[in-house]
Amino acid sequence: MINREKWIERWEKEKVYESKNNSSKKPCFVCDMFPYPSGNSMHVGHPRGFVATDIYSRYKRMSGYNVLHPMGWDTFGLPAEETAIENKEHPDKTIERNIKKFKGQLKSMGLGYDWDREVVTSDKDYYKHTQRLFLEFFRRGLTENKMANANWCPELGTVLSNEDIVNGKSERGGYDVFLKPIRQWTLKITKYAGRLLKDLDKLDWPEKIKNAQEKWIGESVGHTVVFECSSDKTLPSVSTFTTRVETLPGVTFLSIAPDSQYTEKIIENSKNKKEIEDYIFECSKKTNDHTKEKEKSGHVVEGVSYTNPLNKKEVPVVVSDYVLSSYGTGAVMGVPGHDERDRGAAELFSFPILQVTSKGYMSYTGEFDGLPVQEGIKKITEKLKMEDETQYKIRDWVFSRQRFWGEPFPVVWVEGEENYKKFEKNKETKQWMPETPVTYSDDDVTMYAVPVSPKFLSAVELPDVDSYENTNTIEGPLAGMPEWVNTFINTKTGEVSNDKEGDDWVSAKRDTNTMPQWAGSSWYWLRYMDPQNKEEPFSKSASKYWGPVNLYSGADHAVAHLIYARFWQKVMCDAGMIDFDEPFLRLEFLGHVLTSDGQKISKRKGNSV
Repeated sequence: MINREKWIERWEKEKVYESKNNSSKKPCFVCDMFPYPSGNSMHVGHPRGFVATDIYSRYKRMSGYNVLHPMGWDTFGLPAEETAIENKEHPDKTIERNIKKFKGQLKSMGLGYDWDREVVTSDKDYYKHTQRLFLEFFRRGLTENKMANANWCPELGTVLSNEDIVNGKSERGGYDVFLKPIRQWTLKITKYAGRLLKDLDKLDWPEKIKNAQEKWIGESVGHTVVFECSSDKTLPSVSTFTTRVETLPGVTFLSIAPDSQYTEKIIENSKNKKEIEDYIFECSKKTNDHTKEKEKSGHVVEGVSYTNPLNKKEVPVVVSDYVLSSYGTGAVMGVPGHDERDRGAAELFSFPILQVTSKGYMSYTGEFDGLPVQEGIKKITEKLKMEDETQYKIRDWVFSRQRFWGEPFPVVWVEGEENYKKFEKNKETKQWMPETPVTYSDDDVTMYAVPVSPKFLSAVELPDVDSYENTNTIEGPLAGMPEWVNTFINTKTGEVSNDKEGDDWVSAKRDTNTMPQWAGSSWYWLRYMDPQNKEEPFSKSASKYWGPVNLYSGADHAVAHLIYARFWQKVMCDAGMIDFDEPFLRLEFLGHVLTSDGQKISKRKGNSV
């Protein structure tokens, strides 16, 4: 029988799988989607991918390449925290124990990883660089802090993205999720939507993954149509976006989201205001994925009508939750003869259903009757002086979590513009400040976000605490720790400290949200290239030698992680930190190991072997 331990020890001693920066050999970077060290063990689904990339790495190594094949651990976020809560211990202890076990399991299989490049996303020497990269988004005007409806899960005590919800419940735990207005950080991924879509053509990826990303980004070319109120000239005009302007003659109503930018003013003097307000309250209990429901609901705004700008006909207004405020303007023109969702609403409210195009020609449109559809589009856009516009379905990335176990945001909040301007004179702080300040208002007081420069990031490390469980409030655990929240920042040096000496300090508050688990996994492959670098996330020379990843392997995250990774890569490229704007040239989706009932094996599902 082979003495497995003997050979593993020898391989480690002789550094058989070591990869060296700037070797004369041609580099080949093979990377696995790194695992969460949650649960109590790896399962048999993990080796399906890990063995495959190990074989490929060995082949490339034997073919004369300098192969980088590392492994690390995605340790922040809900999976690790929930496991720790179940075990009634600090996440650090859970992670340390699990990494030791998982690493032992990988070694026992004889997989050829360069363990000198191991990364752990919750390690302070790693997440200070994640914070540093957030500052890059911050100073480039790609962050925002605002009140917005989000998917709130009271049981998990945090905001969830749409990807984390299945049929109105949290994917993890199956808990109820509700819409709730929460002040939160967002990253402006929408500014990169066009590039994220266009650059898919550069990639050797499975078509189904590309198609999923195309659908998620959702490019639409169309026109903005503005409706003016005919019943009350003081009410706001309503802008809608349509990809089928030829159906404008068939509009029989306007539909607005319960929480749209227009709703409050439009219903103010309606005859059934109380009825609509009750409906809006009920809608607030639903998540952002409720538009999948087939049954339409809502209320006509009694006493209010708007004018179709093309044919000047009056149309009623409906408040209905099949429209989302987060998509487009939060209002749509109802064309039930040409849209299934609009038809459902028209049938509910007994509105006319008009078909204004048939077999490629315009019909029942008055002056446009008999025209080919393309000619009708041209005539309509000329009459209303419209220009082609491109919009995207993808929304800005909600980047706050009301949890303890995540990267703290590298900013502090100071009160008032006068205090904020003091930091514009500080060269160290000024270089990280955005052109337009990030602010929020509370009780008529405006708070300004001041960046914590990289040299002082130790001031925004997670505090050492005994209890970190969620408090079932919007604020999250850190908000209940005044010694963490209340601090001071030096206007001349940018240093953050709970103790102040001298006149150059102003009072400040640390941010009490933490970053989502996606933060650490949005750049980890770059850290593999230069894992011992203490001064910066990675060096330009290391990224030039190794990047981009030649082969990336994983079985999940067709949209979330892979879109976020591409977004971060493009921002870092624009910032001059790297020379390539796509992280993974080739992607292999290696599938799952399934249970007897057809479900994939997963620690989250509790069906793993």
